[in-house]
Amino acid sequence: MPSFLGTALIERGLLSESQLQQALDIQRQTNPLLGELAIEYGLLTSQQVEDINTIQRQINQRFGDIAQERALLNADQVQQLLDIQQSRSLRLGDILIREGFISQSALIDTLQSLQREAEKNYLFDQFNAAQQCALESLEKLFNRMMKSACKYTQIATLPQCLENYQYLMTITIVDATKQQSPFMRLSLACNDELLMNIASSFLGIASEDYDEDLALDALGELLNMTAGYIISDPSTGPNLAPIPATTTKDFQEVYLDDPKQLLAVTFDSQIGEGLTLISQPSL
Repeated sequence: MPSFLGTALIERGLLSESQLQQALDIQRQTNPLLGELAIEYGLLTSQQVEDINTIQRQINQRFGDIAQERALLNADQVQQLLDIQQSRSLRLGDILIREGFISQSALIDTLQSLQREAEKNYLFDQFNAAQQCALESLEKLFNRMMKSACKYTQIATLPQCLENYQYLMTITIVDATKQQSPFMRLSLACNDELLMNIASSFLGIASEDYDEDLALDALGELLNMTAGYIISDPSTGPNLAPIPATTTKDFQEVYLDDPKQLLAVTFDSQIGEGLTLISQPSL
C-alpha cells in the first residue's frame, strides 16, 4: 500500500520521487522490527533473534513463521508482536505530512480518490466490456460536460429503485448487420433536482429559466453523446448505430423483452444522484 499511495501522489504531481524515497527510508529506519520487539518483551533472547535472522536471509521467510516452526513463539505471541509493531509503525502519509512534503488535505483527497477508484473497479468487475464502456462513457461526460465527477456506488434492485426518480430517458443502440437487432439499451433515471442541474450545466440554463422540455432535451443529448462513445469503442464491435433517445414513463415499455438482462447501477455526483440502466438483449 505505501508504494501504491506514493505512486498515486507522484502521478498527481503532489510528490517527487526523491521525496517519496526519503519518506520510505524514514519509515524503514523508525518502524520496529519484530525481533527487536520480541527481545523488548522478553519473548526471545538476542541469540534466538540472530539465529532466526540468519535463517530468514537464507530462505526468505517471515520472522514470525520461522519462530513458530522452531517452537520459539506460538501463534498468539506472534500476533501480539505484530499488533505492537502496527501500533508503533509510522504510516507513510504521516511521514509525508511531518516532513512537509504534502499537506493533510492533499493526502485526504488522494486517499479518498483511491478508495473511490477501488470501489468502482470492484463494481465494474461484475460487468462485461460493453457495459463497462457505457458506464465509463457516462463518467467521462459528467466530468467534461457537467463539470462534476460521477461515482457509481452499487447495483440496485428493480423495479423498486425507480420509485425515487421522476424521469427516465432511454437510448437504444442497434446492430445494423442483424436487421437493426438491439445491441444495448441505455437509460438514465433522475429526479427533478438532477434533471434541472443537468440542464443548467449542459445547456447553460439559469434556474429561473428552467424548462422541463429543454431539460429532457439535455438529458437526451447526454445519452446520444454517450452512445457515440460506445459505438466508437473497439470493444463493442462494428456496425452499431443509435436510435434517438426517448422519454419513458414506465421502464417495462422498454425492457419488457429482456428483464433478466437488465442491470441497474446507482451513481452519485455533485449535481445529484441518479440511476443508470443497461441491458444487452442480443447477448
